[in-house]
Amino acid sequence: MKRILFTVFVMVLFCLIGYQIFFPLYEANHIIVNYGIHPFDIVNEQPVLWKYAKIWFCFSYLFSSYFFANLFYQLAHHFFQFLPKKERKIKQIHEKKQPNSYSLISPKQKEKLELFIRGK
Repeated sequence: MKRILFTVFVMVLFCLIGYQIFFPLYEANHIIVNYGIHPFDIVNEQPVLWKYAKIWFCFSYLFSSYFFANLFYQLAHHFFQFLPKKERKIKQIHEKKQPNSYSLISPKQKEKLELFIRGK
């Protein structure tokens, strides 16, 4: 759940930054491309190509923002995984010194925990 929230938050942040940077280019009416010897206006001379280039840019920008958001999450998770953690102290239960009553926890099997209780 934390990963999804972090990824969505960072993706929205990247998209807002990308919107601020690339919006003038996306809405431009004249873009001159110096291709070889003859420069041309891609918006007016190749409108279909420009339309598909904008669609491809939006798709690739969303995908790359998702990729980098997951990469940042993994790096942060890997970094915080090695920070020292507080160890919980386990209280040891001392056996009562009554001859008729005692508890024994069997450490034989790690998967199953057997508890033997004997009383009066």
